[in-house]
Amino acid sequence: MNFAKFAKRRFNDIKKYPSESTGDYLECLEKSGFVTSARSIRTKELVSQLTDICVDILPIDSPYMPPLSRENQYWSSVLHGKYSQPPFKHLVLEFLLNRDKGTHASPPTIMPATQTDNIETHCLALLEQGLSLSEVGRQILKSRCYVKGVAMKFGINHHLKPKKITQAIQEKIKALAYKGFHRKAIAEALGFSTGSVEMIISATEGLVDWRKQCRFESKKRRYKCQILRFTQSHPNAIRQDIKKHCEAAFFWLYQHRREWLNANLPAANKTVHIDRVDWAVRDADLSLRVSALLLKYEIASRTELDRILGSHGWLIAKKDRLPKTMNILKQFKLI
Repeated sequence: MNFAKFAKRRFNDIKKYPSESTGDYLECLEKSGFVTSARSIRTKELVSQLTDICVDILPIDSPYMPPLSRENQYWSSVLHGKYSQPPFKHLVLEFLLNRDKGTHASPPTIMPATQTDNIETHCLALLEQGLSLSEVGRQILKSRCYVKGVAMKFGINHHLKPKKITQAIQEKIKALAYKGFHRKAIAEALGFSTGSVEMIISATEGLVDWRKQCRFESKKRRYKCQILRFTQSHPNAIRQDIKKHCEAAFFWLYQHRREWLNANLPAANKTVHIDRVDWAVRDADLSLRVSALLLKYEIASRTELDRILGSHGWLIAKKDRLPKTMNILKQFKLI
């Protein structure tokens, strides 16, 4: 009824002043609180309220009903004045802006960032005053979906008019969520969007923490089983083998269940130092080779001699382990 009266009054105004232009709504949107400080339009909130008006005044099969999958595109051309649009769109937008102008003496107050913890309390207080979801969203600068979630969380049902997600459906979603089903699986089973399922889960006290705990316990059992199966199938495996083949399980348990991991891993092997070089044998062999080279060639330094022997660095870094070879170098005055 209010929209019909507004449309009639607007039609009479156009007949009196036919040269009046339409399509430049930025200033009106700013006064109504739909423009941010960065001069961007709050499209999500605005489109939600415009669609709500269409749902109230139009039949379901009307060609002017905004399609649910393309609501933003439906209103974008009107908001930005790009193309010629049906008068109905302009009427709905002007009706919303004039309605907001009549109900608000001033633009909505922006809450400081330091008060973010009190947004939910503020939202609840406004809902209890009887304000609509859209109105509360404008005042706290949150989306209508956020306000709806708060209303569901605290059981304020007089604002909600569910057509599909009834109370029985909500209870069914909660029951499946408590059993640990993924939100996507719940949405596909019941025919709703994943966002709707997530909103109900988030609005249920303690359900999110319960699902986190379930995922934690499930991952703990899975990783423990993975480690135990590998050790049973590879009885001679060492810790490095388990870390290599069960990397995700190893490091997750190391971070969250380190005592259990250390108790179920194979015992760590003690480090045993093995001297693999018999320096006495090497000294004897090297002394013969050095003697033969010095008798055959004129070699000026130990560095040159070491390079001929293969650049191992033995004559320089390991000279204390090669006494016979060092005596030969002294005879040839290379030390």
